[in-house]
Amino acid sequence: MNNLEKHSKYWIEVQDQPPLSLGKNILLTIKRWHQNSVTRRHLKDLPDYLLDDLGIDKQLAKKETDKAFWE
Repeated sequence: MNNLEKHSKYWIEVQDQPPLSLGKNILLTIKRWHQNSVTRRHLKDLPDYLLDDLGIDKQLAKKETDKAFWE
């Protein structure tokens, strides 16, 4: 059965799923941490004109890239 959950200001459809095993939770967490690290590294290397295209100023980009990978 599908239901709706409120995330931020949007409602999204969520499918009922069985809980993940501990091993899968750990693997997914490590994958998310790695993706955070890679994404922030790329953000740090973006030139100003691309940050402007994304609507991100240098201060916001710096704040995001200064976060630890698990945040």
